[in-house]
Order: sequence, then structure tokens, then C-alpha cells
Amino acid sequence: MRKGLWIVSLSLLLSATALAAPVGFRSLKIEPGVTASGMGYAYTAVADDPSALYWNPAGLTRNAPGQSALLTHTEWIFDQRMEYAAFVWNRGEDAFGAGISGFYLGGIERRDEDPLAEPLGDFGAYDIVVTAAYARVVGPFRLGLAAKPFYTKIDRVSAHGVALDLGAQWEAPLRGLVLGGAVANLGNEPNYIDEPFSLPVDLRGGAAYQIGLGERDASLLVAAEARKIQEEDTRFHVGADLRIGEVASFRVGYKLGYDEEESEEESYSFGFGLSRDFYSIQYAVVPFSSAAGTVHRFGIGFRR
Repeated sequence: MRKGLWIVSLSLLLSATALAAPVGFRSLKIEPGVTASGMGYAYTAVADDPSALYWNPAGLTRNAPGQSALLTHTEWIFDQRMEYAAFVWNRGEDAFGAGISGFYLGGIERRDEDPLAEPLGDFGAYDIVVTAAYARVVGPFRLGLAAKPFYTKIDRVSAHGVALDLGAQWEAPLRGLVLGGAVANLGNEPNYIDEPFSLPVDLRGGAAYQIGLGERDASLLVAAEARKIQEEDTRFHVGADLRIGEVASFRVGYKLGYDEEESEEESYSFGFGLSRDFYSIQYAVVPFSSAAGTVHRFGIGFRR
């Protein structure tokens, strides 16, 4: 595990600098919510909870008017962690949202020019992103904009800047069908070690269709999505969410278009949600087939 951590940590350091790769701040790609993870990240057209701050700011207006909040915790592979908090005030025709996420990786070994020598100590890396968003209903469309000031630091080296996200959702004439699209991480090139690097611009588009089941207020939501991140191949995600009234949800997802090695690592995902009165509990799990471990996501939501 220690050797694997060193390899992953080294990859993180290299990907964060323009000298090794033009795209940095890779943690911007990590989805901080729970529901989307259980549905295989097919969520741009679905987004209707506070995690819409990440997936599609237009979705902030999808739910009933009121105030809602979401707190999540993610245990990632190789001792990586992410914490996320978001708040949304939906006024019906428009909505405001604010959130903060923190990503941390510790225990990175500090070494000199000899990689076989004893480590000189440990250091950490962390990223912080603050998000402020606004969404509005315009006819059959929902439009959203999010601004994301960010700060990233590895050991004693840091960078900061501001990224923008744009999103839209369309309630199609076919009842139950929603189309959604978003572009994330637009911004100027920050400097890291006196060299510029690009943010991972993220293009997403998908569709979601909800089908009523019987007379027990149950429904099945199915979704599909294509995602293209800068300097990566286009990937495809599909997911489903069986909703039983306002009480429970059971989710499953699958990812396609990844190379063979990635597909063996992370393909399926599962999750569930339980709701009661003004709060809900969410859980998602992403099994990894190798010795890397399993990603667990936990969340608790509030609404009034």
C-alpha cells in the first residue's frame, strides 16, 4: 500500500504542474455528491439537489421552493478524502446556491534525487473550492451559472484562481423527459511553480426519463450521459434510480468508454437513499476490482 500511495502521489504532483502536463487541479473532476455516484455519474439532466452546484447549476430550481442543504464525506482510494457542504435557496422562478469542498491527500513521501533512499519525511496536498451559483427558469428551460474561486497547495507550492460553470436543462414536451447540458471549469490559466497550467474543462450532456410505476407513488428514473474532459477520451455513463414515494431510493450505475485498465478498476456503482420528514441519508459505493480498495460516499441532506 505504501508503494502504491507513493506512485499515486507522484502522479498527482506531476499532473498538477504545467512542466509535466498542461492540465492540472485534477480534483475538480471528482464529483462531491452521493446520488450521482450511485447512478454512475449520469446526472447532468437529473440534478435537482444541492449537488447540482457541481453537476449543473440549472438544476437548483428543479425541486420544490424552499431551503435545502447537503453534507457529504468521501473515503477515496489511497487515503484520499473529500468533504463537501452545499446550501440552496429555491424561490420557485430562481434559486441561489453556495457550497464549499475540500480534497486532501496526506502521507506523500518526500525524497531526494535517489528514489531508493530513505524518505526525508511526509507532506500533504489539498484543494479548496468555494462555489456561488444562480439559476433561473426561462420558459421550458432552466439556466444556471456558478463561480468557483479555488486554492490548491502541494507541500509549500500553491496556486489559486476562479473557474466558471454554465448549465441548462430543458423540460421536453414528452412528459418525464429532461435534457441537460453543462460546461465546467472555464477560466484563465493559474500559475503553479511560476508556470501556467490549464483547468480540466469538462463538457457534459445527457437525458433523463422518469416512468411512473403502479399506484404506490413509485417511479423509475433512467439516465444516460456523455462526458468529455480536456485531454481525455469521451466517456459514457448510464444509471437508474428506483424511487418509492418520498421514502426510499435505490440506485445503480455503469460507466462505458474507459480503457481496459480503467474499466477493470471502476465500472459499476450502487447506492441508496432514505428520507424522513425534513432529512435524508444517502450512501453510495464504487467497488474496485484490484487491490486499490473501494470508494465509499456518505451524505445527509436537510430540507424545509
